[in-house]
Amino acid sequence: MRFKELDGLRGVFSVMIVLYHLPQSFDISINNLFISHSFVFVDYFFCLSGFVISFVYSDKVLSFNNFKTFILKRLIRTYPLHFFTLGLYLIGFLLVSYDNSNFGEKFLNSLLLTNSTPFITHENGINTPSWSISSEIISYTLIGIVYLLFRTRKLKFLASLTTIIICIISLIYFKINYFSTNDFGFIRGLIGFNFGVTSFYLFDFFRGKSRYKLELIIPALLFLLFWNIASDSSNTNEASSILMDSLLTNFIMCLSIILLLKSKKGLISNILNHKYTQQLGLISYSIYLTHAFVFNVFESFDFKGYSSNPIFYVVLVLTVLVFSKMTHTYIEVKLGNYLKTRFIN
Repeated sequence: MRFKELDGLRGVFSVMIVLYHLPQSFDISINNLFISHSFVFVDYFFCLSGFVISFVYSDKVLSFNNFKTFILKRLIRTYPLHFFTLGLYLIGFLLVSYDNSNFGEKFLNSLLLTNSTPFITHENGINTPSWSISSEIISYTLIGIVYLLFRTRKLKFLASLTTIIICIISLIYFKINYFSTNDFGFIRGLIGFNFGVTSFYLFDFFRGKSRYKLELIIPALLFLLFWNIASDSSNTNEASSILMDSLLTNFIMCLSIILLLKSKKGLISNILNHKYTQQLGLISYSIYLTHAFVFNVFESFDFKGYSSNPIFYVVLVLTVLVFSKMTHTYIEVKLGNYLKTRFIN
């Protein structure tokens, strides 16, 4: 089963992250509240992942063989595109030697998916957005163990809730900014993922749908979140900020998921269900994981004379979308299907 509205929202948010990461060397001037804080949409990906994984696998990981199959499926889903992207960076390094500082260490850190942890280096790896894939794999492993150890949904819910509490306390104790993506990015991922898990159990417990178009409050919720982050940007390592950022961010992301699924369909659902928005959702993983490489390629050429022209940015984003469509078709789908046939079926 697919949640079409959630897929569409994932597509929209992936494009927002692309806009957030547009190269600063191109003199871009996007200072509006939404784009300048679009890094927060990574947390939606974590929440959505936890929600969907629980929907599909919560009652299916009953043995060690089930656990191995679960992890293998998640690796086949995430790692091929990650490996392909790293290969592109390696070719770029060998051909033009861009970004050659500590390349070997950063490449190994990315290859082993330890780039959201303090191991090997203290950076996000070669392909910066891939830190979240590292965090996802850690979350998959831990939730698989939870599914294996606990049989009832109540215990699984409590295990995820405990994980959230431990992670937030750890951030506060060590005074780590919640939105950190380097050494402790995996903690941010664990919090969001387990928020998604607990949201699924709450969603599953409360049956039925509202007769009101509650989805219409989602933009207001996002504005509230961005305003909170912007107004507290100077105290991000303080206990109150860490607590507020972690709780409010994931609460709003998970509430948005539940509102889209529980409320009466309206304008937002119609937009998210549109065929073009659905296409964005379909290729969103490729958009997220390949856009930084596309930007690096553009930066290796002398396009700065065009950087003040809005058409240049349209071309840049369209290039990301076209390339993402190709990688989705040939890496995510075709190679993924081959690997599933070879190692699972």
